[in-house]
Amino acid sequence: MKQQRVERRRTRIAVSLMLILVLVFGTGLAYLKIANTTVTIRPTTTFAAVTKKSNAQLQWPSDGQAAVGIDGYGLLDSYGAQKPAATASVAKLITALSVLDKKPLTVGEAGPTLTIGPKELALYNSYVAQGGSVVPVNSGEQISQRDALIALLLPSANNMADGLAIWAFGSVENYITYANAWAQSHGLTNTVIGGDASGLSEKTTSTANDLVKLAILAHDNPVVAEIAAMESATIPVAGKVQNVNWLLGVDGITGLKTGNSDAAGGAFVFSADVAVSDARTVTLVGAVMQAPNLTAALQRSRTLVQSATKAITYKPVIAANSVVGQYTLPSPHITSTATTKQAVYGLYWQDGLLDAPKITLKSITAPTQSGAIVGTIRVGSDKSQTSAVVLSDAIPQASWWYRLWH
Repeated sequence: MKQQRVERRRTRIAVSLMLILVLVFGTGLAYLKIANTTVTIRPTTTFAAVTKKSNAQLQWPSDGQAAVGIDGYGLLDSYGAQKPAATASVAKLITALSVLDKKPLTVGEAGPTLTIGPKELALYNSYVAQGGSVVPVNSGEQISQRDALIALLLPSANNMADGLAIWAFGSVENYITYANAWAQSHGLTNTVIGGDASGLSEKTTSTANDLVKLAILAHDNPVVAEIAAMESATIPVAGKVQNVNWLLGVDGITGLKTGNSDAAGGAFVFSADVAVSDARTVTLVGAVMQAPNLTAALQRSRTLVQSATKAITYKPVIAANSVVGQYTLPSPHITSTATTKQAVYGLYWQDGLLDAPKITLKSITAPTQSGAIVGTIRVGSDKSQTSAVVLSDAIPQASWWYRLWH
Protein backbone atom coordinates (compact mmCIF):
# COMPACT_ATOMS: atom_id res chain seq x y z
CA MET A 1 0.00 0.00 0.00
CA LYS A 2 2.80 2.32 0.92
CA GLN A 3 4.55 1.39 -2.30
CA GLN A 4 1.48 2.36 -4.34
CA ARG A 5 1.34 5.81 -2.71
CA VAL A 6 4.98 6.34 -3.58
CA GLU A 7 4.36 5.35 -7.18
CA ARG A 8 1.35 7.69 -7.47
CA ARG A 9 3.41 10.54 -6.01
CA ARG A 10 6.19 9.89 -8.48
CA THR A 11 3.68 9.83 -11.35
CA ARG A 12 2.18 13.19 -10.26
CA ILE A 13 5.64 14.69 -10.03
CA ALA A 14 6.55 13.38 -13.48
CA VAL A 15 3.33 14.73 -14.99
CA SER A 16 3.88 18.09 -13.32
CA LEU A 17 7.41 18.27 -14.62
CA MET A 18 6.19 17.35 -18.09
CA LEU A 19 3.55 20.07 -17.97
CA ILE A 20 6.13 22.58 -16.82
CA LEU A 21 8.45 21.54 -19.65
CA VAL A 22 5.61 21.80 -22.20
CA LEU A 23 4.65 25.22 -20.85
CA VAL A 24 8.23 26.46 -20.94
CA PHE A 25 8.78 25.04 -24.41
CA GLY A 26 5.50 26.45 -25.71
CA THR A 27 6.28 29.83 -24.23
CA GLY A 28 9.69 29.74 -25.87
CA LEU A 29 8.17 28.85 -29.20
CA ALA A 30 5.62 31.64 -28.88
CA TYR A 31 8.38 34.09 -27.99
CA LEU A 32 10.45 33.00 -30.96
CA LYS A 33 7.42 33.31 -33.24
CA ILE A 34 6.62 36.81 -31.99
CA ALA A 35 10.25 37.89 -32.16
CA ASN A 36 10.65 36.63 -35.72
CA THR A 37 7.31 37.78 -37.09
CA THR A 38 7.53 40.73 -39.54
CA VAL A 39 4.29 42.60 -40.12
CA THR A 40 4.08 43.95 -43.67
CA ILE A 41 1.69 46.81 -44.40
CA ARG A 42 0.53 47.42 -47.97
CA PRO A 43 -0.35 50.95 -49.04
CA THR A 44 -3.64 52.34 -50.24
CA THR A 45 -3.35 55.02 -52.94
CA THR A 46 -5.54 58.11 -52.61
CA PHE A 47 -3.90 60.30 -55.28
CA ALA A 48 -6.00 62.64 -57.40
CA ALA A 49 -4.52 65.11 -59.89
CA VAL A 50 -5.47 68.78 -59.70
CA THR A 51 -7.58 69.95 -62.62
CA LYS A 52 -7.11 73.41 -64.09
CA LYS A 53 -9.60 75.58 -65.86
CA SER A 54 -8.48 77.74 -68.77
CA ASN A 55 -10.27 80.53 -70.55
CA ALA A 56 -7.84 80.42 -73.47
CA GLN A 57 -9.60 80.24 -76.82
CA LEU A 58 -7.76 79.22 -79.97
CA GLN A 59 -7.96 81.73 -82.79
CA TRP A 60 -8.63 79.51 -85.78
CA PRO A 61 -8.67 80.70 -89.40
CA SER A 62 -12.09 81.67 -90.71
CA ASP A 63 -11.89 79.08 -93.48
CA GLY A 64 -9.73 76.22 -94.73
CA GLN A 65 -8.29 73.84 -92.17
CA ALA A 66 -5.75 74.01 -89.40
CA ALA A 67 -4.39 71.93 -86.52
CA VAL A 68 -2.01 72.25 -83.57
CA GLY A 69 -0.05 69.93 -81.33
CA ILE A 70 2.95 69.78 -79.02
CA ASP A 71 6.10 67.82 -79.76
CA GLY A 72 6.11 64.85 -77.40
CA TYR A 73 2.32 64.94 -77.01
CA GLY A 74 1.08 64.78 -80.59
CA LEU A 75 -1.98 66.33 -82.19
CA LEU A 76 -4.13 68.29 -79.71
CA ASP A 77 -6.81 70.18 -81.63
CA SER A 78 -7.94 70.97 -85.16
CA TYR A 79 -10.31 73.13 -87.14
CA GLY A 80 -12.19 72.61 -90.39
CA ALA A 81 -13.01 69.55 -92.44
CA GLN A 82 -9.93 67.36 -92.36
CA LYS A 83 -10.20 66.37 -96.01
CA PRO A 84 -7.05 65.87 -98.11
CA ALA A 85 -6.12 69.02 -100.00
CA ALA A 86 -3.15 70.10 -102.09
CA THR A 87 -0.09 70.82 -99.95
CA ALA A 88 2.14 72.89 -102.25
CA SER A 89 5.75 73.13 -101.03
CA VAL A 90 5.17 71.99 -97.44
CA ALA A 91 5.51 68.54 -99.03
CA LYS A 92 9.23 69.31 -99.30
CA LEU A 93 9.48 68.32 -95.64
CA ILE A 94 8.60 64.80 -96.75
CA THR A 95 11.20 65.06 -99.52
CA ALA A 96 13.88 66.14 -97.04
CA LEU A 97 13.02 63.46 -94.48
CA SER A 98 12.82 60.70 -97.10
CA VAL A 99 16.18 61.69 -98.60
CA LEU A 100 17.76 61.79 -95.13
CA ASP A 101 16.19 58.43 -94.38
CA LYS A 102 17.97 57.06 -97.45
CA LYS A 103 21.14 59.17 -97.15
CA PRO A 104 21.61 60.14 -93.46
CA LEU A 105 23.56 63.25 -92.42
CA THR A 106 24.64 64.70 -89.10
CA VAL A 107 24.23 68.37 -88.23
CA GLY A 108 26.86 70.46 -90.01
CA GLU A 109 28.03 67.59 -92.21
CA ALA A 110 28.26 68.49 -95.93
CA GLY A 111 27.60 64.94 -97.08
CA PRO A 112 28.15 63.50 -100.56
CA THR A 113 28.27 65.66 -103.69
CA LEU A 114 25.57 65.95 -106.36
CA THR A 115 26.70 66.82 -109.87
CA ILE A 116 24.36 68.88 -112.04
CA GLY A 117 23.81 67.22 -115.39
CA PRO A 118 21.30 67.35 -118.27
CA LYS A 119 18.42 66.02 -116.15
CA GLU A 120 18.90 68.71 -113.52
CA LEU A 121 19.12 71.43 -116.17
CA ALA A 122 15.91 70.15 -117.73
CA LEU A 123 14.19 70.24 -114.33
CA TYR A 124 15.27 73.84 -113.85
CA ASN A 125 13.91 74.88 -117.25
CA SER A 126 10.68 72.97 -116.70
CA TYR A 127 9.92 74.60 -113.35
CA VAL A 128 10.83 78.06 -114.70
CA ALA A 129 8.27 77.49 -117.47
CA GLN A 130 5.66 76.53 -114.84
CA GLY A 131 6.38 79.61 -112.76
CA GLY A 132 7.63 77.52 -109.85
CA SER A 133 10.29 78.52 -107.34
CA VAL A 134 13.81 77.53 -108.40
CA VAL A 135 17.50 78.08 -107.72
CA PRO A 136 19.81 78.55 -110.72
CA VAL A 137 22.14 75.68 -111.61
CA ASN A 138 25.00 75.22 -114.07
CA SER A 139 26.02 72.16 -116.02
CA GLY A 140 28.78 70.35 -114.18
CA GLU A 141 28.07 72.23 -110.94
CA GLN A 142 28.78 70.27 -107.79
CA ILE A 143 26.66 70.84 -104.73
CA SER A 144 26.76 69.02 -101.41
CA GLN A 145 23.75 67.17 -100.06
CA ARG A 146 23.51 69.71 -97.24
CA ASP A 147 23.52 72.67 -99.65
CA ALA A 148 20.92 70.93 -101.78
CA LEU A 149 18.71 70.54 -98.68
CA ILE A 150 19.22 74.24 -97.93
CA ALA A 151 18.06 75.08 -101.46
CA LEU A 152 15.09 72.78 -100.93
CA LEU A 153 13.96 74.23 -97.60
CA LEU A 154 14.91 77.92 -97.63
CA PRO A 155 14.07 79.34 -101.07
CA SER A 156 11.88 76.24 -101.66
CA ALA A 157 13.52 75.26 -104.94
CA ASN A 158 11.32 72.87 -106.90
CA ASN A 159 14.12 71.85 -109.23
CA MET A 160 16.32 70.87 -106.30
CA ALA A 161 13.47 68.78 -104.81
CA ASP A 162 13.22 66.61 -107.90
CA GLY A 163 17.02 66.64 -108.30
CA LEU A 164 17.50 65.29 -104.78
CA ALA A 165 14.83 62.66 -105.38
CA ILE A 166 16.56 61.44 -108.55
CA TRP A 167 19.96 61.46 -106.82
CA ALA A 168 18.75 59.49 -103.78
CA PHE A 169 16.23 57.12 -105.41
CA GLY A 170 17.20 56.90 -109.08
CA SER A 171 14.03 58.54 -110.38
CA VAL A 172 11.14 60.70 -109.27
CA GLU A 173 8.86 57.67 -109.70
CA ASN A 174 10.98 55.63 -107.31
CA TYR A 175 10.90 58.51 -104.85
CA ILE A 176 7.11 58.74 -105.00
CA THR A 177 6.80 55.02 -104.21
CA TYR A 178 9.22 55.33 -101.32
CA ALA A 179 7.72 58.56 -99.94
CA ASN A 180 4.18 57.19 -99.94
CA ALA A 181 5.32 54.10 -98.04
CA TRP A 182 7.30 56.34 -95.68
CA ALA A 183 4.25 58.53 -95.02
CA GLN A 184 2.02 55.56 -94.23
CA SER A 185 4.62 54.01 -91.93
CA HIS A 186 4.83 57.26 -89.96
CA GLY A 187 1.09 57.60 -89.44
CA LEU A 188 0.37 60.09 -92.24
CA THR A 189 -2.57 58.01 -93.37
CA ASN A 190 -4.33 60.85 -95.22
CA THR A 191 -1.24 61.96 -97.13
CA VAL A 192 -0.46 61.11 -100.76
CA ILE A 193 2.66 62.12 -102.70
CA GLY A 194 1.92 62.28 -106.41
CA GLY A 195 3.48 63.69 -109.55
CA ASP A 196 6.73 65.16 -108.21
CA ALA A 197 8.93 65.68 -105.15
CA SER A 198 8.31 69.43 -104.96
CA GLY A 199 4.65 69.53 -103.96
CA LEU A 200 3.72 71.61 -106.99
CA SER A 201 1.57 68.77 -108.29
CA GLU A 202 -2.02 69.04 -107.12
CA LYS A 203 -1.93 65.25 -106.72
CA THR A 204 0.18 65.70 -103.58
CA THR A 205 -2.40 66.07 -100.82
CA SER A 206 -2.69 65.93 -97.05
CA THR A 207 -4.69 67.22 -94.10
CA ALA A 208 -3.76 69.67 -91.38
CA ASN A 209 -3.90 66.85 -88.85
CA ASP A 210 -1.36 64.84 -90.85
CA LEU A 211 0.83 67.91 -91.30
CA VAL A 212 1.03 68.32 -87.52
CA LYS A 213 2.43 64.79 -87.35
CA LEU A 214 4.83 65.74 -90.15
CA ALA A 215 5.87 68.87 -88.24
CA ILE A 216 6.83 66.74 -85.24
CA LEU A 217 8.87 64.39 -87.43
CA ALA A 218 10.62 67.34 -89.10
CA HIS A 219 11.32 69.14 -85.83
CA ASP A 220 12.73 65.96 -84.30
CA ASN A 221 15.14 65.54 -87.20
CA PRO A 222 18.15 67.67 -86.18
CA VAL A 223 19.32 68.34 -89.75
CA VAL A 224 15.91 69.48 -91.00
CA ALA A 225 15.24 71.51 -87.85
CA GLU A 226 18.60 73.27 -88.07
CA ILE A 227 18.24 74.19 -91.76
CA ALA A 228 14.59 75.25 -91.42
CA ALA A 229 15.61 77.69 -88.66
CA MET A 230 18.13 79.52 -90.91
CA GLU A 231 17.17 82.97 -92.13
CA SER A 232 19.62 82.75 -95.02
CA ALA A 233 22.57 80.74 -96.33
CA THR A 234 25.06 80.76 -99.20
CA ILE A 235 25.10 77.94 -101.73
CA PRO A 236 26.94 77.36 -105.04
CA VAL A 237 25.81 79.34 -108.15
CA ALA A 238 22.71 80.79 -106.47
CA GLY A 239 24.83 82.54 -103.82
CA LYS A 240 22.93 83.90 -100.83
CA VAL A 241 19.41 82.49 -100.50
CA GLN A 242 16.71 83.69 -98.10
CA ASN A 243 14.22 81.67 -96.14
CA VAL A 244 10.72 82.21 -97.51
CA ASN A 245 9.45 81.90 -93.93
CA TRP A 246 9.54 85.53 -92.76
CA LEU A 247 8.04 84.61 -89.38
CA LEU A 248 11.30 83.11 -88.11
CA GLY A 249 12.05 84.47 -84.65
CA VAL A 250 8.59 85.98 -84.24
CA ASP A 251 6.58 84.67 -81.27
CA GLY A 252 9.14 81.90 -80.83
CA ILE A 253 8.65 80.51 -84.35
CA THR A 254 11.61 78.33 -85.41
CA GLY A 255 10.36 76.83 -88.70
CA LEU A 256 9.30 74.86 -90.62
CA LYS A 257 8.01 75.18 -94.22
CA THR A 258 5.85 77.43 -96.37
CA GLY A 259 3.80 76.46 -99.40
CA ASN A 260 1.91 78.31 -102.10
CA SER A 261 0.30 77.21 -105.36
CA ASP A 262 -2.88 77.75 -107.38
CA ALA A 263 -4.26 74.40 -106.22
CA ALA A 264 -3.26 74.71 -102.56
CA GLY A 265 -3.54 78.43 -101.91
CA GLY A 266 -1.29 79.35 -99.00
CA ALA A 267 -0.01 76.80 -96.50
CA PHE A 268 2.39 76.84 -93.57
CA VAL A 269 3.69 74.12 -91.28
CA PHE A 270 5.22 75.72 -88.20
CA SER A 271 7.14 75.03 -85.02
CA ALA A 272 7.46 77.48 -82.14
CA ASP A 273 9.31 77.30 -78.84
CA VAL A 274 7.10 78.15 -75.87
CA ALA A 275 8.71 78.78 -72.47
CA VAL A 276 6.35 77.37 -69.84
CA SER A 277 8.71 77.97 -66.89
CA ASP A 278 12.22 79.21 -66.22
CA ALA A 279 13.50 75.68 -66.72
CA ARG A 280 11.19 74.20 -69.33
CA THR A 281 10.34 74.96 -72.96
CA VAL A 282 7.97 72.98 -75.17
CA THR A 283 7.64 73.04 -78.93
CA LEU A 284 4.26 73.97 -80.33
CA VAL A 285 3.64 72.66 -83.84
CA GLY A 286 0.85 73.34 -86.26
CA ALA A 287 -0.40 73.63 -89.82
CA VAL A 288 -2.59 76.05 -91.73
CA MET A 289 -3.94 75.00 -95.14
CA GLN A 290 -6.10 76.48 -97.90
CA ALA A 291 -5.47 80.12 -97.02
CA PRO A 292 -6.04 82.60 -99.90
CA ASN A 293 -2.29 83.08 -100.31
CA LEU A 294 1.02 82.60 -98.52
CA THR A 295 0.85 85.92 -96.67
CA ALA A 296 -2.56 85.00 -95.28
CA ALA A 297 -1.28 81.55 -94.26
CA LEU A 298 1.61 83.09 -92.34
CA GLN A 299 -0.57 85.73 -90.67
CA ARG A 300 -3.17 83.15 -89.66
CA SER A 301 -0.43 80.89 -88.31
CA ARG A 302 0.99 83.71 -86.19
CA THR A 303 -2.43 84.39 -84.68
CA LEU A 304 -2.88 80.69 -83.99
CA VAL A 305 0.57 80.46 -82.35
CA GLN A 306 -0.23 83.43 -80.09
CA SER A 307 -3.54 81.99 -78.92
CA ALA A 308 -2.22 78.44 -78.56
CA THR A 309 0.68 79.69 -76.45
CA LYS A 310 -1.84 81.05 -73.93
CA ALA A 311 -3.51 77.64 -73.80
CA ILE A 312 -0.29 75.95 -72.59
CA THR A 313 0.38 76.21 -68.87
CA TYR A 314 2.79 74.56 -66.47
CA LYS A 315 1.23 74.28 -63.01
CA PRO A 316 1.30 72.11 -59.89
CA VAL A 317 -0.47 68.81 -60.41
CA ILE A 318 -0.18 68.20 -56.69
CA ALA A 319 1.06 70.49 -53.92
CA ALA A 320 3.75 69.80 -51.34
CA ASN A 321 2.59 67.87 -48.25
CA SER A 322 -0.40 66.47 -50.13
CA VAL A 323 -1.76 63.09 -49.06
CA VAL A 324 -1.39 60.52 -51.84
CA GLY A 325 -1.81 57.30 -49.87
CA GLN A 326 -2.01 55.72 -46.43
CA TYR A 327 -0.75 52.81 -44.34
CA THR A 328 -2.84 51.15 -41.64
CA LEU A 329 -1.47 48.91 -38.87
CA PRO A 330 -4.27 46.58 -37.65
CA SER A 331 -3.15 46.21 -34.01
CA PRO A 332 -2.83 48.65 -32.48
CA HIS A 333 -5.06 50.34 -35.06
CA ILE A 334 -2.88 53.19 -36.32
CA THR A 335 -3.01 54.94 -39.70
CA SER A 336 -0.21 57.03 -41.18
CA THR A 337 -0.51 58.98 -44.42
CA ALA A 338 1.92 59.07 -47.34
CA THR A 339 2.56 62.68 -48.34
CA THR A 340 4.50 64.45 -51.08
CA LYS A 341 7.73 66.10 -50.05
CA GLN A 342 7.47 68.86 -52.67
CA ALA A 343 5.09 70.17 -55.31
CA VAL A 344 5.02 68.35 -58.65
CA TYR A 345 4.30 70.30 -61.85
CA GLY A 346 2.71 69.15 -65.08
CA LEU A 347 1.88 70.49 -68.52
CA TYR A 348 -1.72 71.48 -69.22
CA TRP A 349 -3.38 72.13 -72.55
CA GLN A 350 -6.41 74.34 -71.89
CA ASP A 351 -8.06 72.42 -69.01
CA GLY A 352 -6.52 69.01 -69.66
CA LEU A 353 -3.41 67.56 -68.02
CA LEU A 354 -1.05 66.31 -70.74
CA ASP A 355 1.53 64.66 -68.49
CA ALA A 356 0.42 61.29 -67.16
CA PRO A 357 0.88 61.07 -63.35
CA LYS A 358 2.46 57.91 -61.98
CA ILE A 359 2.64 57.13 -58.28
CA THR A 360 4.66 54.28 -56.82
CA LEU A 361 4.19 53.33 -53.15
CA LYS A 362 6.01 50.39 -51.60
CA SER A 363 4.95 48.12 -48.77
CA ILE A 364 6.54 48.84 -45.39
CA THR A 365 7.22 46.78 -42.27
CA ALA A 366 6.33 47.65 -38.67
CA PRO A 367 7.97 49.50 -37.09
CA THR A 368 8.83 52.35 -39.54
CA GLN A 369 9.87 55.85 -38.53
CA SER A 370 8.09 59.01 -39.60
CA GLY A 371 9.70 60.73 -42.58
CA ALA A 372 10.77 57.45 -44.17
CA ILE A 373 10.62 57.52 -47.98
CA VAL A 374 7.90 55.15 -49.05
CA GLY A 375 7.61 55.96 -52.77
CA THR A 376 7.69 58.54 -55.54
CA ILE A 377 5.25 60.47 -57.67
CA ARG A 378 6.19 61.58 -61.17
CA VAL A 379 4.26 63.57 -63.74
CA GLY A 380 5.36 62.81 -67.29
CA SER A 381 8.86 61.65 -68.18
CA ASP A 382 10.83 64.62 -66.84
CA LYS A 383 12.79 63.68 -63.72
CA SER A 384 12.46 67.25 -62.47
CA GLN A 385 8.72 66.60 -62.19
CA THR A 386 9.25 64.03 -59.43
CA SER A 387 8.77 64.13 -55.67
CA ALA A 388 9.60 61.66 -52.94
CA VAL A 389 6.64 60.42 -50.89
CA VAL A 390 7.24 60.16 -47.15
CA LEU A 391 5.46 58.65 -44.14
CA SER A 392 3.80 61.38 -42.07
CA ASP A 393 3.67 59.52 -38.72
CA ALA A 394 5.67 56.64 -37.28
CA ILE A 395 4.22 53.16 -37.48
CA PRO A 396 5.00 51.30 -34.19
CA GLN A 397 5.64 47.63 -33.69
CA ALA A 398 2.51 45.50 -34.03
CA SER A 399 1.03 44.16 -30.80
CA TRP A 400 2.44 40.89 -29.44
CA TRP A 401 -0.99 39.26 -29.74
CA TYR A 402 -1.28 40.23 -33.43
CA ARG A 403 2.23 39.00 -34.15
CA LEU A 404 1.53 35.74 -32.30
CA TRP A 405 -1.50 34.93 -34.40
CA HIS A 406 -0.15 36.27 -37.70
